[in-house]
Amino acid sequence: AGYDFARLYSLADDALYEAKARGKDCFVRWCTERLTPPDRPVIFIATGDPELGPWIRTSLGGNYVYVEEGDATAALNRISLYRDYLERIYIDFDLPGMSKKNLRAYLRSRPIFARVPLFDAALGTPIATG
Repeated sequence: AGYDFARLYSLADDALYEAKARGKDCFVRWCTERLTPPDRPVIFIATGDPELGPWIRTSLGGNYVYVEEGDATAALNRISLYRDYLERIYIDFDLPGMSKKNLRAYLRSRPIFARVPLFDAALGTPIATG
């Protein structure tokens, strides 16, 4: 994907943490895209509910680049990819592809979620990851 060793290592580390959060005897396959740095801060929306994305975009306005995913693996992969540009993350704990318990464990395990504010996509309220 055109990344240096440090960036590839970081992406692989994120994938390993996701596999760990999913439980034993599994693996995670990630495919990354070449990312053009966005010209505005990124709001990431991870939800399987087709009504939540438009509601969040309308609530926050047009001063952001919005990135959306409806599957846990794709969402966690793209969060990792956009990590340097994220201003907020909205996540739906009913996201297909990972249990609520495992998703919470993953969020607690990754330093990015201590740096980027995390919100419940359905309620719009902040989530503590600690």
